[in-house]
Amino acid sequence: MIRIRNVSVPYDQGEGQAFAKALKTAGISSHEVLEYRVEKLSVDARKKPRVCQVYTFQLWLENEKPYGKWRVEDAGNPLDYTRVASPFAHPPIIVGAGPSGLLAAYYLAKRGLKPLVFERGEKVAPRTQAVEQFWREGILDPESNVQFGEGGAGTFSDGKLTTRIKDPLVGEVLQILVDNGAPEDIIYKSKPHLGTDRLKSIVTRMREAIESLGGVFHFKSRMTNLHIENGRVAGITVNGERFFESSVVILGIGNSARDTFERLYDLGVPMAAKPFGVGFRMEHPQTVIDSSQYGDHAVATYLGAADYRLTFQASTGRSVYSFCMCPGGEVIGAASEPGHLVVNGMSEHARDRVNGNSAIIVGVTPEDFEGDHPLRGMRYQRELEKKAYALGGGGYLAPVQKVSEFLGKKKNHELRETSPSYRPGVRYTPLKGIFSEELEISLMEALEDFHRKIKGFQEWDGILTGVETRSSSPVRLLRNPKTYESVSIQGLYPVGEGAGYAGGITSSAVDGLKVAREIVIRFTIIAKI
Repeated sequence: MIRIRNVSVPYDQGEGQAFAKALKTAGISSHEVLEYRVEKLSVDARKKPRVCQVYTFQLWLENEKPYGKWRVEDAGNPLDYTRVASPFAHPPIIVGAGPSGLLAAYYLAKRGLKPLVFERGEKVAPRTQAVEQFWREGILDPESNVQFGEGGAGTFSDGKLTTRIKDPLVGEVLQILVDNGAPEDIIYKSKPHLGTDRLKSIVTRMREAIESLGGVFHFKSRMTNLHIENGRVAGITVNGERFFESSVVILGIGNSARDTFERLYDLGVPMAAKPFGVGFRMEHPQTVIDSSQYGDHAVATYLGAADYRLTFQASTGRSVYSFCMCPGGEVIGAASEPGHLVVNGMSEHARDRVNGNSAIIVGVTPEDFEGDHPLRGMRYQRELEKKAYALGGGGYLAPVQKVSEFLGKKKNHELRETSPSYRPGVRYTPLKGIFSEELEISLMEALEDFHRKIKGFQEWDGILTGVETRSSSPVRLLRNPKTYESVSIQGLYPVGEGAGYAGGITSSAVDGLKVAREIVIRFTIIAKI
């Protein structure tokens, strides 16, 4: 296989023109090519308005010889999916059907181990109905909502698949998604995304594939107890009633399962507080963002809605950054506890809504919270969410404020206003007082800086919606870095974002695959011995 990188063409040209340029650059005749595929596609807007698409191609040739600097490379090997005889007296248990739990179940089922998956929320269809009712009427189902249910919190998001990790299993995750209905371009685009609309059908197909291989799903089934005997997992109790025995339990509970974290703490499961971020969602018209990033918002017709990624080091010493930017999306209510208000961003695949939004987050650490309890960060999140709920006046109305007002600037009638997209509704009110003075100063300095970096933000008054608290898990369930097993409880495998080992859909899915692969390797070897 030969790899040809950095093939640049104007934004309004496509794969055909880029491939022809690649062959010409490498001195290869089209007749020599048996097969080719796009390995990577990115956008280069550094010299806007001259915006380019940049391709990397993989080529398989009749004669696999080096062509100058275009050397022959190994295409890599996929995961082993050879079916094995189960070494377990009882099926392995997976708690949580988010990305980590779902991918762990997928791999175990492919290997013939028929996992039992327990998810406290509902399947996608009834879950979507519950979420829509919440956004429409402010009626919250604490067990099936934006945080809990089939597919995890990512089901109601932008479906962003970008990740900073370099694990070779990233490609395997993307291929599994394609095998279950995702578009093939997620494999090679530099910033792949699915959108909430496509994610729903993909996670449904994955569950059906797992079931066809003997896996069993239990929805509306919350783990209320973890049974530990002589330092080893013995099984779980579901909904306070039914016991399921197993010597292997994978915990993919997500970062919002606060009652579960509390129960695990009471049971002595090793855990530690970890850093995370808190802040607001900021909205501006998507055309303003497109014009700033591409030089001309019309370019978005070819390349899709533009995003941004911003960072700032405040005078307080704290880092502030944009997080989970949702082009052409909306700000959504993401509460999972009564009387608590938290927001998130969501886009459909088309990213065609009026506004773009992003979390503007300031980092906090365990040292910011009183005491040494491992769940003190979680308690802090709850405090902020209660404040936001009160500021909104109840009914899950979100407190919002214009950026200019939050920054204390005089009213400027020339500023054009952004309409908030949050559902169920908003209440305009000052947002100061939610965070400490130090965090507020950090956010204010960053907002001033960001409005200089994104051309057009100076002309449009953005909207801040509070609060964003669940950027990542506030706690880490401690595990062995080699075996992925809990440091003190045999057979217990914490995985994914909730356990503190991932951030986002792809890295969580990779973590689930890694843990499932390790379980197969470890226990099938033990069984043979």
